[in-house]
Amino acid sequence: MIKILSGHSERGGSTTVFIELTNTFNNLGLDCTFFGPHAYHLDKCKSGNIVDATHETEDIFIVHFLRLKQRPPVKRVVLSCHEKNLFDFSRVKHFWDEAVFINKAHREYHSNYTGPYSIIPNIVARLNKTDKKNVHNIAAVIGT
Repeated sequence: MIKILSGHSERGGSTTVFIELTNTFNNLGLDCTFFGPHAYHLDKCKSGNIVDATHETEDIFIVHFLRLKQRPPVKRVVLSCHEKNLFDFSRVKHFWDEAVFINKAHREYHSNYTGPYSIIPNIVARLNKTDKKNVHNIAAVIGT
């Protein structure tokens, strides 16, 4: 099972990304649950409160915005970072197997981190264009 554990699950960019990632994994037949401390994500994907998260030896943890005291006894721990100055890798005790950055500039910002890493961009939700009958002016904000 894939478990996403985040220290922040209220409205925001990283929460939106983890909701989309959870739904994508589940749509592909990979069992994934997003655990966080806030309620915003609970009705948007397979989810739960972080205090209810458990671990099994075959689990894969994707950890975000948490400082764990030690590596959990699971198959793999991936630290997923979307932040820059809010989460300085070089000042966090290493508890993960690999870090994931969202792009090259993000990786360069955290240049003090010398451990294993990958660069994986966020999943972008598809926008569905539909015609709006009898509507002449539409304004929208797209983003997180």
